[in-house]
Amino acid sequence: MNRLSLKQVLQASMLSFLVLLTFMVLGIQWQERALLGAGPRINYTGRQRMLTERMNHFAFSFALHQAEGKKTQAQKDLAALQKTRELFGNSLEVLARGGELQLPGGKQQRIEPAHSETIAKPLGESLAVWKELQESLDLLVSSSKPEEREEALGVAESMLARLKGLMNQATLASQKEAQASLHFFTRIVWAGLLLGIVLSFLLKGFFQKRILKPLSEIQRFTEKVAGGDVSQELWVRGCEENTELGQLVKSVNAMSASLKSLLKDVKDTSLDLSNAAEEISTTSGRMFEAVEQQVRMTNQVHSAFGEIVHAIHEVAENSSEAAGSATQAGESAQKGGQVVSGTIHGMHTIRDTVVDSARAVERLGEHSQTIGKVIEVINDIAEQTNLLALNATIEAARAGEHGRGFAVVADEVRQLAERTTDATTEIAEAIQSMQNETVSVVQKMQDGTEIVESGVRQAGDAEQALQQIVGSTDLVASKIETIAAAAEEQSATVNEISSHVEGISQGAETSKRGAEDVVSAAALLRRRAQSLSDLVTHFRT
Repeated sequence: MNRLSLKQVLQASMLSFLVLLTFMVLGIQWQERALLGAGPRINYTGRQRMLTERMNHFAFSFALHQAEGKKTQAQKDLAALQKTRELFGNSLEVLARGGELQLPGGKQQRIEPAHSETIAKPLGESLAVWKELQESLDLLVSSSKPEEREEALGVAESMLARLKGLMNQATLASQKEAQASLHFFTRIVWAGLLLGIVLSFLLKGFFQKRILKPLSEIQRFTEKVAGGDVSQELWVRGCEENTELGQLVKSVNAMSASLKSLLKDVKDTSLDLSNAAEEISTTSGRMFEAVEQQVRMTNQVHSAFGEIVHAIHEVAENSSEAAGSATQAGESAQKGGQVVSGTIHGMHTIRDTVVDSARAVERLGEHSQTIGKVIEVINDIAEQTNLLALNATIEAARAGEHGRGFAVVADEVRQLAERTTDATTEIAEAIQSMQNETVSVVQKMQDGTEIVESGVRQAGDAEQALQQIVGSTDLVASKIETIAAAAEEQSATVNEISSHVEGISQGAETSKRGAEDVVSAAALLRRRAQSLSDLVTHFRT
């Protein structure tokens, strides 16, 4: 059990109490059910005894009134007897075998079956006796002979007395069973209480040994630590390391060790503080000298920054002038670009005109070739005409005197054909010369067009170059303006730095006075370190 943690022990204790409480509740419920089942059986078996007495009364009264001839009264007794018989029979069947018992007003009462032999036996015998009683009562009611009715009445009275005795047995057995259940319920309650008391004492002893005693030892140890004794280590008998108290002991020892280490560090720190105070005192003297030198150097830096401010102002002014020049150059380049653009437009117009002229000359050459073809046709016709004139002359010579006039005409035609051939030859030569000139003109126009195209390209390149120049000059002007603005900003910054340097100079004077305060503070620190060292010596480590 020592190896169990507090959590496990508490859980086991709670589980034990819950199990005990559960068994007690289940036992109480079981006994309560038994008592609730026995109560109605006791009540209704008692009622059965009363019903036997009533049946005996009504049977005797019926037989008496029947013998005296009082039929009306006898019929009333018979009706009451039959009603009592029915109620007794239904109740007896349910009491013996269990079921729902019908009550007045339509209500029902659940009767549990009799499990005990002492109750079931008299109820079972009652069913057999009731069967015989039914026969006797039927004979009493149905018989018209006085002797038979008297005999049946005697048997019925005997059976009713026996039924009453059996009902008394069942009632007493039910009462005894209820009392036994009540006694058993009482024993369960007392047993649960005793188990709870025993478990409480066991838990008290366990907590006394496992919790209160270790906590007392831990308290005494912490009081020693609070008094300044950190030289010991806590050890508690019976505390396993894996339990909660074991972990607490481990944590307390870790705290003590940490405190011991802390005190050692504080002691060492106090010594270091004392030594540091000595060094601070020495260093503050050297710092005083360094501060004086810093004052001199800051004055020199202040003068140098004045010269830098003047130089930056000159740079800003020169940058502004350069920006103006770059702007003018950009405007000139922009104007040149506009002129080049006009030139390119004019050259495009010239190129278009030359191209149109070349096309017209080409069409002229094509027309001259067509004329040459026509002249060839005319020349062919003239040759044919010359041949016809020659043939006509030959034919006229053959005709003699009759063909002389025809020969004259043929000679004229031949001469006309020769002149036509000569004319067409001259025209063909002229046209050939014109075609050659046309080819030469077309070639020169094509060369001119190429030259114009080259000029257009070069002018476009010049325009792009001028545009780049304009862009570059704008960029240069922007950069120069940026440089001028930066120079102005640097001038303002340098002025601010100069004022800061002046402030540094004043701060150096303040540091000079602070160095003197450091010397006195170092002495105070040394005294405080000694006091801390004296305080640590009170602890036992």
